[in-house]
Amino acid sequence: ICPKCKAPETAPLKDIREEIAQSLQIKNTDEIKIYKGAGCDHCSATGYYGRTAIYEIMEFNEAIRAAIVEKPRAEHIRRIAMRNGMTTLRQDGWKNVLAGVTTPAEVMNATVKEQTVV
Repeated sequence: ICPKCKAPETAPLKDIREEIAQSLQIKNTDEIKIYKGAGCDHCSATGYYGRTAIYEIMEFNEAIRAAIVEKPRAEHIRRIAMRNGMTTLRQDGWKNVLAGVTTPAEVMNATVKEQTVV
């Protein structure tokens, strides 16, 4: 989001706030602040300026090593990693939304919605 024209999002975005809250385990959706760029000369009226990366890093541990040896589907390994604290691309994107770095639309465009891990 362009730092020169960044402003709070006034649209309700209830579904997005609920998805962010569920993904990041935030209890109160009222705590979720979402921003957008209004558009200015600095960002050529786009509301965006520059780029940022989102990351998904899986810590390799014995449980994941054992799963890889068994050659299961990738989703099985992903579930193990998420139970061990891996942050997914979408979760990292939501953290950037909360930090006012990007918009929910950009996160949803670059990532896929996660299934709940059991």
